[in-house]
Amino acid sequence: MSSSPHFIIAASLGVGIQPTAIAVVEQEVLKADRWLEEAGGLRLRHLERLPVETTYPKTVDRISTLLETPEIKVGEKCGGAEVVLDITGSGRAILEIFKRADILPVVVRIIGAGQREEQVKPTWDWHVPKIELAGVLRVVFEAGRLQMAKDLELVQTLMNELREFKMRPVRIDPGDPETWRDTEFDDLVFAVALAAWRASRYVPTPQIIRERYARKPRKTASPWAA
Repeated sequence: MSSSPHFIIAASLGVGIQPTAIAVVEQEVLKADRWLEEAGGLRLRHLERLPVETTYPKTVDRISTLLETPEIKVGEKCGGAEVVLDITGSGRAILEIFKRADILPVVVRIIGAGQREEQVKPTWDWHVPKIELAGVLRVVFEAGRLQMAKDLELVQTLMNELREFKMRPVRIDPGDPETWRDTEFDDLVFAVALAAWRASRYVPTPQIIRERYARKPRKTASPWAA
């Protein structure tokens, strides 16, 4: 059994007076020879709230910087790293900035009650009900699967947001980009929930495992076979 780290950088983009929050979660990927990958524990490695006045280009710069941190660069040799982006408030225009920075994020829109989770063509954006995000986060917390670094300054703020966060499904008005938010600030909850949701939906094959299988000689059919 081998274990590899897979890093998820999740950003819940703010709009107007809502700030942007960024969470970095390390997903432990377990791989047994000849068996499928399994998700292990989750570790919240980094959590930050950007100032309200932070522009989208500076937000992208910040995410680019996080992708270059030594722990994540080392992780690229193992389980890799990916960016998950909530564009519910910002819209898809921001993706042009990510494209120029050579970042291809997993795109998520938060939707309301009565709708189902789906990946929508032709953009392949994920539409995820808010109640689903909240449920995934609640499960990993109650199951003890999400560990948090003790030195994170915003952990207590995150816990306060969780207490105020409404678990019930809500009606989200697509014409109002701020209706998916419940309280004055719940951006940290959304950032961590996005990472937990992605970890629950995707377990990558570590690069070191792919390379191992690539080096194995492949069996070829006998030219004398009927």
